[in-house]
Order: sequence, then structure tokens, then C-alpha cells
Amino acid sequence: MEVKHWLAEVRYIEAQQQKAVNWLLPGLASVLETTIAYEQVAVDLTAWVARMEPDPYLKQAYHFGVPLETEGPHPLPSLRAHR
Repeated sequence: MEVKHWLAEVRYIEAQQQKAVNWLLPGLASVLETTIAYEQVAVDLTAWVARMEPDPYLKQAYHFGVPLETEGPHPLPSLRAHR
């Protein structure tokens, strides 16, 4: 029963995080803009975890999932400029 309780708690926390991220998105965002925003959050979070990770092996694993473009401006132009 302990595992079910732990999984329920994780699902609850994830749902709260999803709500917080949704509140940060503009109300008129298209599905594509929302998808790109979520992907950018995932990349930014992975980059932050990689920077903070003290274990060299895990740090290397996290860096593997981070594109080099995160070190500078985002390579994709704003989608709103093309409307």
C-alpha cells in the first residue's frame, strides 16, 4: 500500500506543477506554441539539473539530453512574428 500512496502523491505533485506551468502560458497560445513552450521548459530544467548535479557520471548523462543551443538565445524565431 505504501507504493500506491507514494505514486498518488507524485501524481498529485505533477498535476500541481502542470497547473503552475499552464498559468504562465499566454491564454491565446496555439497548440504548437504551447508544445514548444513545454519543450523549452523541459530543456531548461534538464540544463539546470545538469549544472547542479555533483556526480560527474550523472552530470554527463544530463548534459547528453541538453542541446548546445541552450547556452545562447533560442534558435527558433518567435512564432507570433509570422501571423
